Amino acid sequence: MNLCTWNVRGMNDPIKVGEIKKFLAENKIVVVALVETKIKEENCNKILKKFGSVWQWDFNYSHSPRGRIWLGWKHAVVTVQILQETEQMIHTFVTAKSGQFSTFFTPVLNGSIVTATETRDFEACIDGAALAELKCCGHFCSWSNKGQGLSDHSPLLMSCNVNVCTAGRPFKFFNYMADHPKFLQTVQAGWSTGVHGNGNGNRLTQVWTKLKVVKQGLKHLHQHEFAKLEERIENIRTELSLVQTQLADNSTYVLQWTEKEFSEQLKKFLHVQESAYRQKSRIQWLQIGDSNSKFFFSAMKERQARNSIDVLYDSSGKKLTTMQEIKGEISQFYKGLISTAAPSLIGIDVNIVRKGKQLSSSASDELIQHVTESEIDAALKGIDPNKAPGLDGFNSLFFLMAWGVIKGDVYKAVQEFFYHWGYAKAN
Repeated sequence: MNLCTWNVRGMNDPIKVGEIKKFLAENKIVVVALVETKIKEENCNKILKKFGSVWQWDFNYSHSPRGRIWLGWKHAVVTVQILQETEQMIHTFVTAKSGQFSTFFTPVLNGSIVTATETRDFEACIDGAALAELKCCGHFCSWSNKGQGLSDHSPLLMSCNVNVCTAGRPFKFFNYMADHPKFLQTVQAGWSTGVHGNGNGNRLTQVWTKLKVVKQGLKHLHQHEFAKLEERIENIRTELSLVQTQLADNSTYVLQWTEKEFSEQLKKFLHVQESAYRQKSRIQWLQIGDSNSKFFFSAMKERQARNSIDVLYDSSGKKLTTMQEIKGEISQFYKGLISTAAPSLIGIDVNIVRKGKQLSSSASDELIQHVTESEIDAALKGIDPNKAPGLDGFNSLFFLMAWGVIKGDVYKAVQEFFYHWGYAKAN
């Protein structure tokens, strides 16, 4: 669903109206605010007919005789509630008829100079509502000498992904799983099972195969113990409230025990929820506790929004908006990089290298010493448990918590890698 606001700088020219209509169709705009139309109220209906019956309109002629703001929407797709109108703005609430999307939409015209106090109030509003700045591309300001050719102001186009098609979620190890009583049991079972059929492979391949089996076990554990976390929390709250109501009328040992059980479950799952939000938000400077879930959740949503790729332009300037088009363009881009090679490379000046600083014989010998188990331990402990996981979804906390089970095979795999100077080819 696309929303747009555009300072068209006059709309009395029939050619300009046709181009605006074409722009709205090409960009699949559902709600649009046309600003500074400069159309007199008596000429309004004549211009409206050119946009067609799919559009419904509202204006601020009651506050401005020149109709400074025209607000249009496709009535088959959305409903628009007008909340307030002035000479410089129309404040609305937009709701998709599918029920999947709703938002406030307020086109505003330039007014008097904004004061520092108003700026502080606006910043406080943004922080209080946990809002984040939209990603954008194109002109930094809406005004430009190189507008759309129809106006010296560029349109502001906002894409709201109502039906986002995403692939299946890749596995990710959540830190709270390490506290589950069955965590080590699940790792042990998967690590033992993964040995079969891989005895002749190299050590790295064996570790990779075992991790795949452990991953399946952890997925099953997560599905059984932590799936639909928000729904579980709401159900526990409902049950707890019901028990507390019964306690007010008839305090019995069974009800007291039941209340204690529900309270402990609620604390447990609230802690799990906050831990998950913190891990997804990648906030490192704030610890779990003090009801930070709301802050972590806001940071997580902002990070997801910033990391998503909603629009991409190919080398010819074509705008790509569908997931399939974007995936294809990214794939072709990197295939082009990998399949090209420089015609020549600058050689190393051996004389400069020989005259420069060199390692001593003892330092050179230290570099080729065998990797010890204590060095592997130190390397693992030096990784922050809150850092992003690898491609397999396992972060360093998983290895630290499961180290007693997996360290023997990991030691051998790392040492084999350095002894033979190479990896296994990926399947």
